[in-house]
Amino acid sequence: MPFAFGVFETKTATTTAAMFDLMFDPGFVPAKQIILLQNQAKPLDSFAKGLATVEIVKQSDDKFLIKADFSQPGYLFLSQNFVPGWQAKIDQRSVEIIRANGAFSAVYLPAGKHQINFVFRPISFVVGCWITFITLVLLMVYLLFYASNLIFKKRNSQTN
Repeated sequence: MPFAFGVFETKTATTTAAMFDLMFDPGFVPAKQIILLQNQAKPLDSFAKGLATVEIVKQSDDKFLIKADFSQPGYLFLSQNFVPGWQAKIDQRSVEIIRANGAFSAVYLPAGKHQINFVFRPISFVVGCWITFITLVLLMVYLLFYASNLIFKKRNSQTN
């Protein structure tokens, strides 16, 4: 299966464990269907046969850009583990990334041409950046205080 593709048929489950059970159902076709949690699934027209063109424009470890053209509303399925910290924007609007097939990721896409940006920014990264910034500021304040204290002591020793 490709890394990203359009899906227009969903099955729903009430729990993550039930999602895994549905994956082993003989009627489940992973190339055409995805399994979503019931409270996250948006209704799709299951009788229409949607068409999707998906192109990965840029890809790196922590971000990627996808262009997609959907003939009708559907889901962009990613063959990537569902991990908190990933953020998605469709045409510069933030959207929720949902768990699909128990362990993978998907985003809901309306019909039409779209640009989808994915960026990995876990909360631990943001907290770490703030801690580093605060530490550097405090270090600079300390060094300025220490340097000014040395200069003050040197001037006092020269005058006495």
